[in-house]
Amino acid sequence: GVVLLGVTVEADGSVGTVRVVRSADAEYGLDAAAIDAVRQWVFEPGRRSGRPAPVEIEIEMAFTLRS
Repeated sequence: GVVLLGVTVEADGSVGTVRVVRSADAEYGLDAAAIDAVRQWVFEPGRRSGRPAPVEIEIEMAFTLRS
């Protein structure tokens, strides 16, 4: 399944707000796993007029289930 997340990257590169834009499967924990993973990431901050600024991005995370 694929989870699409809307993420706020803060001016310091840390992850702020995370929301599920398109769910793969909340029942079995794929959405939660995607959120947990992206919260650990650190980004190069966006810039506005040459200064670090918060930006909104979308991240698509693909999962493959194996039996």
